[in-house]
Amino acid sequence: MSMAQSDHPETSINAIAVRVHRDLHERPPLNIQLPAHIHHVAYLLSERKEDGKRARVHMAELFLTLGISDDEVRLGDRHAVGEKIYSNGDLLRITWELHSEFVSYTFTHMAAEQRSLGFGPLRLPENLPDTEPGWERITAVDILVTDWPQLRVAERSHLFGTDRLYGSQIQSCQAQVWTTFQLDHTGWEHYLILAGELTPSQLGRQVKRLVELENYYHLILMPLECFREQSTELRDLELAFTQHTQEMFHTLVDAKPEAEREWLSLLTEQSGRVARLKEAMRYRMGAAHSYNIQFHRILDALDEQRLEEGNQPIGAFLTARTGPAVRGYNNFNERLDSLSRGLDRATNMLRTRTEMTVQKQNLDLLEGMAKQGRQQLMLQMTVEGLSVIVLSYYLTGLFGYGIKAAVKLGWLVGEATVWQGALMPVAIGIAVAVNWFVHRRVHKMDKK
Repeated sequence: MSMAQSDHPETSINAIAVRVHRDLHERPPLNIQLPAHIHHVAYLLSERKEDGKRARVHMAELFLTLGISDDEVRLGDRHAVGEKIYSNGDLLRITWELHSEFVSYTFTHMAAEQRSLGFGPLRLPENLPDTEPGWERITAVDILVTDWPQLRVAERSHLFGTDRLYGSQIQSCQAQVWTTFQLDHTGWEHYLILAGELTPSQLGRQVKRLVELENYYHLILMPLECFREQSTELRDLELAFTQHTQEMFHTLVDAKPEAEREWLSLLTEQSGRVARLKEAMRYRMGAAHSYNIQFHRILDALDEQRLEEGNQPIGAFLTARTGPAVRGYNNFNERLDSLSRGLDRATNMLRTRTEMTVQKQNLDLLEGMAKQGRQQLMLQMTVEGLSVIVLSYYLTGLFGYGIKAAVKLGWLVGEATVWQGALMPVAIGIAVAVNWFVHRRVHKMDKK
């Protein structure tokens, strides 16, 4: 034993390794002995954690009702297998699987001796309890597994009636699978597997692949009805966008600001509708794309070959139905993205136009304010010039009163008018000096 193993307790790395190893082996291989009758049902879950908890509780109650103790159940985080052996030697195996969007139950009845086969309820020594957990059922498959070398006409008529059959050879042509893809009056699909040379473990894997195909093609086609409805809304949005943008481009050159705001409001409303449509469909269609990848992976694993000339293989039939749906989903998402980009471009262009209009209005306002400023400056300069004249006039008048008094008292010799005229430049100089002093004081106050 290494030092790390002997000297240190289990670290988080070891805990992760244990968890990964447990997940790797959580779904053990299940052998199927002949003859076998299998019922597989799957129920759609919501994204709430409560549904996953309810599914686990329902699974535990089912095992308890059948008398399968906890010690007899192979239990994993998302997988459980319980088996019950009856007094006549029959074996009932219940396989429970919890997935992201659905939970499935597979009831496998392996008889101890050969019996007549037929679709319908499992022929157990006891009646099974009600397994309907209350969720919406998306898949119900009834499978018969037999060692018949081929499907004869009488057996075909007995099991499938006159419905059209689809069949394939699987796993290097070692076994055959037959179905009609029709629902009976109780809502179940029917499959017949001729085991051929498959071993019990190979047969178990192929049955698991068939029920997974059923689950995934149902999940792929599940959004189809909603997709068709939303496609109509998307088409209306595309037509409205094309019409509105054409009208907008023709009228935008001479449009008034009110019209620009109306167009911007309309584009914003359409963008909101596209966003809501994306929110409603993106997850479901994205999930369908992932399921389609799984669907084709399982088809490849089946190693399917044509059974007989003129017969349509199972994979070909399912691909012909799921392929157009997935392409439609992808096209829907591409159209949504294209419309969203077009709305963004038109909205950005209109916003740019609105901003340019606002900037032009601001520029016109600034030019008007500059013009008013120039006019006010000219008026102020005129007033200041007049104020110099007025102040000079009043100073000259004051000087005149003083000169007249001085001449009358004999302090000055000559005419008072001559002296008054001589002092007029002094009055003008004083007025100019006062005006300059005031300008200087205002200039200093602006700098503070």
